[in-house]
Amino acid sequence: MDAETAKALRGRAKAALTRTKNFIEKDDQIFNKNDISNKLEKLELIYTEFDQADAALPFESSEMEEFEAKYYETKAKLQNILENLSARTNVYNDNSDVFENVSNVKSSNFKLPKINIECFSGDYKDWPSFKDLYVSLVHDNMWLSNIQKFQYLRGLLLLEPANIIKHIPITETAYNEAWEKLLARYDKKKQIIFFTN
Repeated sequence: MDAETAKALRGRAKAALTRTKNFIEKDDQIFNKNDISNKLEKLELIYTEFDQADAALPFESSEMEEFEAKYYETKAKLQNILENLSARTNVYNDNSDVFENVSNVKSSNFKLPKINIECFSGDYKDWPSFKDLYVSLVHDNMWLSNIQKFQYLRGLLLLEPANIIKHIPITETAYNEAWEKLLARYDKKKQIIFFTN
């Protein structure tokens, strides 16, 4: 594969990824399981096409790192949409002859996708990086419910931070209270500067 062809194929794959990203970020978008499954399959093909084209170009002109970041973010969003659609499947309730919506499936039955954030144990110098990663991957993730966010938060805290929120029940409304308590305790510029110098 010559360089011009490789660049053209790489550009086509990047454009396809951007279209997929835009599709899931439309405000008025109504999703169905087939569409999302198809998008996930197509996403794998887009990745393969980009990977092959990028590999045919010199190493110093590689755009793989930037592409992968966008690819994994888009894939995670699609998987979250698919999981939420599955959780919201209407189930017929024999007792009352009505359809019962199961979007409030007990969170213990819901397997959260693995995220790579180092646990926070209360060290001020670790707070800024923990907070930035947590906010971008979990707190600002519109596909996660507050209960799911709370489960992530609990799983990422050790020692003192874990104790600060351990008595707060895992509910949709209590999540913000738990996050605010952590911000009040650790989001202090003076202490962060002091402990990082």
